[in-house]
Amino acid sequence: KGDSIYVALSGKIYDVTSRSDMYGADGPYHLFAGRDATRSFAVVNLDAENVGRSDLDDLEEVNFQALREFQEKFDEKYPVVGEFTGGKAPPAKMSRGLGGAAETPLGDHQPSALELVSRKPRVFVSRDFVSHKECDALMSMILKTQEGLKFSTKLRCGLRLHDDQWSPAEVQFLTKIEERIAAVAGCDAHPDEVELVGMLTMPEPEDKRCHLGLHVDTNGERPFRYATAIIYLTDVAEGCGGSTVFPLAEGPGFCPEVEHFEALQAASDLLDKSIDHTDRALVRDQGGPEAKVLAQRLVERGEDGTAGVSVRPQKGSMAIFWTRNDQGEIDPYSWHGGERLLGSKDVQKCTLQKFKEIPAQFRDRGMAEFVCGTRKRAGQ
Repeated sequence: KGDSIYVALSGKIYDVTSRSDMYGADGPYHLFAGRDATRSFAVVNLDAENVGRSDLDDLEEVNFQALREFQEKFDEKYPVVGEFTGGKAPPAKMSRGLGGAAETPLGDHQPSALELVSRKPRVFVSRDFVSHKECDALMSMILKTQEGLKFSTKLRCGLRLHDDQWSPAEVQFLTKIEERIAAVAGCDAHPDEVELVGMLTMPEPEDKRCHLGLHVDTNGERPFRYATAIIYLTDVAEGCGGSTVFPLAEGPGFCPEVEHFEALQAASDLLDKSIDHTDRALVRDQGGPEAKVLAQRLVERGEDGTAGVSVRPQKGSMAIFWTRNDQGEIDPYSWHGGERLLGSKDVQKCTLQKFKEIPAQFRDRGMAEFVCGTRKRAGQ
């Protein structure tokens, strides 16, 4: 009736009109309007092949856990206006935890070895860092944190280890993910760095390749970051964007060009001016006309799809790169940006990021030795 929006879930029909920003024509979940979302929510995936389905027989414990959590939130937030006879109710017995006696516990996956994809900046990729089951569980936890929030094209949320909404099994799972990242970053998680950060990105109507500009990861008033790990929780098909772009990287087959060295000099000059994001010069006018010219030169290099190295999101893979070089200084090669997503609203990119920071005891002295040590251990 009228502009009402309904979604079917586990045999019930919910009126979600109050969240038209999410389920309306322009919302990220518009494809669920008037459809059965049961399987999609269970597998935590927006792929069209799952929409309109309620079959769950081939799914695992983690999927039932995700579905139960979504169902509980729907029961709390949206009125039930009917029954959906075309759907199936979930199994009566569903464990409240992540993992069970008959399956490998989440967090015990053995990641694949690191592959060096660039020496300048230092970038490694693990093609199988987390299992697909772990990806689904992490994405479910990210989506759990966004209930009640409004967003159009990007969601950012912190996954704090000690959060009342997590079960003991979920806390243990996040702890193991932190430990897995620490093993490749050369430093345990510590109180001087921020928690894991989940990111959900949808397509944007932008013309620029790196639509949010380029930056180094000491931006945002975090001057002691030294490395960043990005875990890709979803696949993005080739040609649909979403890559992490390092326009100055010297990867395999690097061929020196005048434009490369001009952009590299611009990157160094911007850091000398304490500018760590191109928007500071181009939008906020920091550094005056000279900085604006330098930032524009760097951005133009980022728009060249053949320059540098790009890491495409592949579900379960992880990229880790060093913001600082062996001398402990911010590496001008490490400027990077996120490539905009292309295609319909059904395309999505979900990542889990960890920004590793130099512990407080090494910040006044020993910073170079600390960073150099982490870089060498990652290469072993």
